[in-house]
Amino acid sequence: LSKQEWKCQKINGVDQCKLTKPVAKTDDDKNIWFNEFFQRWLRNFVHDYNILKGKIKACIKNENEKEKEKSHKCIKECNNKCECVKQWLDKKSTEWDEIKKHYEKHSNDDKETIAYRIKSYFEQLYFDSDYKKAQDVVEGEEEQKKLWGCTDRDGCESKEEREKHHDFITNLISELRTKIESCNNEPDKPQKPCVEPPNTLDDDDTPDEPLDDYYIQQPKICPPPMTCVEIVAEKLRKEAEENAKTYDTSLKGKATIFNGICNKVKKENGTSQEDLCKFDKTYKNSLNNMDKQCELKGMDRLMLGKTWNSKYISKVGKVLYIPPRRQYMCLDDFNTLWRSNINHSTDLLKKIQEAAKSEGDDIIRKLLEQNSCDEHRICDAMKYSFADLGDIIRGRDLFNQNRKQKGLQKRLEYAFVIIYNKLDKDNLNKYKNGFPHYYKLRSDWWDANRKDIWKAMTCNAPKDAKLNKRNEEPEGTSTNGSFVSTLDNCGYEKDPPDYDYIPQPFRWMQEWSEYYCKLLNEEIKKFETQCEDCKNNGVSCKDDDNGEKCEKCKKQCKNHENLIDKWKLEFNKYKETYDELYNNNNNNNKAKISSEEYFKKFLEKLKAECKEENTADKYLDKASHCKKYKFTNNSDSNNNDNYAFKNPPKGYEQACKCDAPDPLDNCPKDSATYEKACNTLLPTKLCESKTFNNDDDSWDTSFVQTSPRDNTGVLVPPRRRQICLKNITTKLRSIEKIDDFKAELMTSAYNEGKLLCELYKKDRDVTLQAMKYSFYDYGDIVKGTDLISTAPLDKLKTKLNVLLKGDGTNEIKEDRGKWWTENRTRVWHAMLCGYKAAGGKIEERDCSLPDDNTHQFLRWFREWSEHFCAKRQKLFNEVKRECASAQCIIEYGTIDPPVCEEACTQYRDYITRKIQEYRLLNYQYNTNFNEKKAEVKNAPEYFNDKCNDKCNCLSKYIDIEKKWKNMYDSFDDNDLKNKCICRQIKPKRPPKKVKPEEEHTPSEQDTPPPLPPKPDDLPPPAEEPFNRDILEKTIPFGIALALGSIAFLFLK
Repeated sequence: LSKQEWKCQKINGVDQCKLTKPVAKTDDDKNIWFNEFFQRWLRNFVHDYNILKGKIKACIKNENEKEKEKSHKCIKECNNKCECVKQWLDKKSTEWDEIKKHYEKHSNDDKETIAYRIKSYFEQLYFDSDYKKAQDVVEGEEEQKKLWGCTDRDGCESKEEREKHHDFITNLISELRTKIESCNNEPDKPQKPCVEPPNTLDDDDTPDEPLDDYYIQQPKICPPPMTCVEIVAEKLRKEAEENAKTYDTSLKGKATIFNGICNKVKKENGTSQEDLCKFDKTYKNSLNNMDKQCELKGMDRLMLGKTWNSKYISKVGKVLYIPPRRQYMCLDDFNTLWRSNINHSTDLLKKIQEAAKSEGDDIIRKLLEQNSCDEHRICDAMKYSFADLGDIIRGRDLFNQNRKQKGLQKRLEYAFVIIYNKLDKDNLNKYKNGFPHYYKLRSDWWDANRKDIWKAMTCNAPKDAKLNKRNEEPEGTSTNGSFVSTLDNCGYEKDPPDYDYIPQPFRWMQEWSEYYCKLLNEEIKKFETQCEDCKNNGVSCKDDDNGEKCEKCKKQCKNHENLIDKWKLEFNKYKETYDELYNNNNNNNKAKISSEEYFKKFLEKLKAECKEENTADKYLDKASHCKKYKFTNNSDSNNNDNYAFKNPPKGYEQACKCDAPDPLDNCPKDSATYEKACNTLLPTKLCESKTFNNDDDSWDTSFVQTSPRDNTGVLVPPRRRQICLKNITTKLRSIEKIDDFKAELMTSAYNEGKLLCELYKKDRDVTLQAMKYSFYDYGDIVKGTDLISTAPLDKLKTKLNVLLKGDGTNEIKEDRGKWWTENRTRVWHAMLCGYKAAGGKIEERDCSLPDDNTHQFLRWFREWSEHFCAKRQKLFNEVKRECASAQCIIEYGTIDPPVCEEACTQYRDYITRKIQEYRLLNYQYNTNFNEKKAEVKNAPEYFNDKCNDKCNCLSKYIDIEKKWKNMYDSFDDNDLKNKCICRQIKPKRPPKKVKPEEEHTPSEQDTPPPLPPKPDDLPPPAEEPFNRDILEKTIPFGIALALGSIAFLFLK
């Protein structure tokens, strides 16, 4: 048997493997890095493992007895086959032990175990089908997951745990050995030596090939079937090549031979294993030797996460998303394409080769720095740029609407006019109807020269840049299950991929899907780092102190959701375009592309070859090289584990649902908690100050709802009219999700607490009570029970009806009420954050959540009563102070000193102003609350129990009998009362005799009191409260002028 032996050792810090006994007819390198050797060994092992496993499938005992008997009758020479596999497994086990020893000895990364290294390698884009097929050695998803062993991301930390669970290769060998033990023995047959190799999968009729001691040489099996789209492209390419045999020989140009210019990009040996993926240690020096054309243009065009701009394409009649790679292609060489320097096909070919090489070099330069170990991405980009270049040359490019692209097309048209004029007579007739665009001529020219253009583009592709192709299998390479061959240097000097025969709309859609899949892979890596702790905590997250473990995870879940929404929206646009082009290609007058011959030929073959790919999702599932995700959603709930738009991704459903403790769940009573809970809350200029005065400002009925019931007598507190809401009502368009509203509500609450503290900074109790009233009002706004109706508030109500709607089983008020209940503690704590930010001191009792179960009107009535009684007591104390030593001058009816009379007047005026407000409030109370919600008590009695003696002035001084008739009857001191009602005593005149009449005076409870006067058309609520001092000073002055004029007339 032929034998291939490798020796791996670390020389001068560089981990290398040397081929000591090469096998003939192989083009393997004699010296390679250990990392490349390691990956090659894994790839070959799993590939051959799958073949051998399939070879003995029929020999392995089935659990189903009927199947066992059935299979036993058809088995031939199972002993020999099982023995062959056993010997192969023994040899591989020995090799693997040596590889592991070398890895563990020289690996400096303690966190990346060999088990994790294997898993991360196989889960790359192109290798997933191999390992999945190998996992079939055991049944059940959980058992298959266990084959990976300890990857350090699943909780195995100790050396003992890692040794217990092993790694993927060790477990695969162990499982297949177990299977071999149950291999059916065939009696009465002498056992032959193990000299025959395994046949193809599940096929006993294919002749075998000899085994190799290093690896099972790849059996000549049928290549994995190409996708139906690739089959169509291949057929079109072969037809074009056949037709090219009849082309005018002048179409084929003489290509530039880039002697000494190509193969400049080489991967240098780093100083250690850790340097293998470091750009500075591997590729940087060779990139410095390349041309710098387009270096500063489109610098992020190949960066993952770049936005694909949408463009309306007139030839398609729909919107397409333009790949950033295409949008900023390096085409500067075409700027020197003039009629004067094009004489024949060779001149044009050399110019296009220059452009192709510049584009290829630009791709290498912009991708290699971030992908020094993922060089295959260079080939992916080149494959699509080559196809786009073909469309540009043939005049099919859809991104041709800007001035630069139109100019390029003009230059190409001039060049092909020259080429046309050089044709022989027969070909002149063939293309004579093509003027001025000559699309058919240009297409034939491309077919004749495309191989040389591909060679120019891949001129400097590094050796480790692998192009995966299905249409050929070079000697010395092995398949990986998804592709027949992996070509070095992106297939330099090999035939180009056939993607230039796929129309641009379909090709861009495929590129879009592969780009999106790479994004998803990066997202999974972020989930692994951001959600590892939160995922391990489970659903409850009870062990997550202050939300620290899950805070990053929640942000990642949010970012992932936004990414899914964005790309799904783009996919929906692609679905519309695909449907138009695939199903209505002849009926859509807008889609001019549908009438073009090349497009009709592709679509005809596509429908014949891909019979079921009539929708974009089905097309991508077949055409895209993204095999890890599927675009077809087979579940209405979007729970397919591999669905491309699954949110959250598989394995992180519970972590994203995890309700980690919100920082505002904790009361900010001390500095540490305050910093944690309040650090994200900031002041907003939309709520800058409080200018109201509850004592002097009137409580009015402005904007109180008139339905669904009689709200006569409901007076709105000035505090409520100025509650901080503008940051919400002015941002309704940008509030798209409930979390957006929640964030703005917390900002409102924070600013409300801060501003109230600044307004009442001298009185802690008044501040906290005002904060509680605002807290209650926020609750009514959220629950939809607020009594005020304005245009901004109505829009907010509509928005909340949408955001807070549950599953449809409850009334919307129930859903809104439920959300408030879940979040009201955070709202109160946000208000305390603002209170503390303004200098307020928080005590333990302040952290208790206020009870918000009382109806809004009753709270407003109580708030009015508290302010009234407090103000009345303050004015009464001023009367006592100023009038203690005052005297009433009876002769003149004046009080000395005058400050006493002023204090009495202020007291009288305040009570007089509040009489009408009280009567309105009392009417609403008696009408809707006395017997329904207020325990069948009159207002003074009800509030006397609720206000903790803050409202007792109502029951003590303003009961039904006194009816506010004499403002000074509330004075306990008769001497003080007599001073305030001091009158001038004059001689009595005889009383005028009048006929007594009995008149009935209606009770105040019979009819509601008149409402305060209001203008016919109410103005909109002021953006900022106006200054009432102007009114209070200006109106009395006007009245004084009027009274003075009247007095003057009487004197005359």
